[in-house]
Amino acid sequence: MQRKHHRHWDFQFARNRFRATVLGFENRSIWEVNTRNRIEWGAKAGWEQIEDVLGEAVLSDSAGTMTVNSQATAHNQLSTQRFSGYLQHTFSPNNQHRLTYGARMGYWTLNGQWLVSPTLQYAFQPDWEKEVVFKFAAGVYRQPPFYRELRAPSGQLNENLKAQSSLHIIGGAERRLKLWGRDFFLTSEAYYKKLWDVVAYDVENVRLRYYANNYTQAYAFGGDIRLSGEFVKGAESWFSLGVLNTKEDLSFDQQGHVRRPTDQRLTASVFFQDHLPGNPTLRVYLNGIYGSGLPFGPPRNLNYRSAFTGPSYRRVDIGFSKIFRFQGNTLESLWIGAEVLNLLGSRNVLSYTWIHDIGGSQYAVPNSLSARFLNARMILKLGRE
Repeated sequence: MQRKHHRHWDFQFARNRFRATVLGFENRSIWEVNTRNRIEWGAKAGWEQIEDVLGEAVLSDSAGTMTVNSQATAHNQLSTQRFSGYLQHTFSPNNQHRLTYGARMGYWTLNGQWLVSPTLQYAFQPDWEKEVVFKFAAGVYRQPPFYRELRAPSGQLNENLKAQSSLHIIGGAERRLKLWGRDFFLTSEAYYKKLWDVVAYDVENVRLRYYANNYTQAYAFGGDIRLSGEFVKGAESWFSLGVLNTKEDLSFDQQGHVRRPTDQRLTASVFFQDHLPGNPTLRVYLNGIYGSGLPFGPPRNLNYRSAFTGPSYRRVDIGFSKIFRFQGNTLESLWIGAEVLNLLGSRNVLSYTWIHDIGGSQYAVPNSLSARFLNARMILKLGRE
């Protein structure tokens, strides 16, 4: 008995053309009224002209049968204007208190939506023996869409799309420490964000596919902590740790809250510098980064959005540098550096390519970043005549 094997192929066809002309004029001004009061204001006007020709399809060929999995065709043209401005006042009655409040306004001719975003920041440094600064901030952030958010996967535009909005509440503290006779800074921050009118998107390979509607609500909360200073005298180093939880609820998928594409629960990084004793011009650094896995799922499948978790991100870099200083007026210094990025050759996954078979099943094929990369740089600084 002979078994007949069938081959399966996926074909991605695209003939797209995108052209955008964006012009902007902006003014920023600062008025130092006195030592206690500072006023900042500005205005911006922009003009955008966009032409987008979209023609793409995904085809499957299995056992000689060709099927079309998805396709999108469109020819879109837009010509719009944007206007925005801001006003901010900082009041510092003394060295212990600093209050900043203001608002930003905006208008886009395409959807006719006026935006107002008030903000408030307060910093307090108590009269303690140990130097500590407490910070609090709250405000509304409004992000007007750009062209890509307007375009649905089918290629059609939603010209009534509203700005994404969020309420931010942030609290933190910064403390100056004395370790080994040197200054160190310990900073910590916790935050909560409530988001509405969100424009949800999926990550398809390396592309973002927006749903082009405002039918999503989301939230995010987490915190960060960082310690920085000269662990080795004359060489700045730091350690940081961050936690994040962010989820969204699409009103049209019946799935409740699911992880957002940016939901990286844990991130940690270390940057450490050292130099030869008595010769700070010759240095070496180590940089380490760890990030827990991001969520992913098959594209255009609402039932399995963010259903899986990718592998964690791990990377170690090492670098060497030498600086030469000169006494002449023409040439001041020459900095030469070399670094090996991803020293351990970790296979970090960037995205997934989804393969279809004729029966409708999908398979995720990971796309990895470069295993190891060598980089060399040189900086020449000229002196003043």
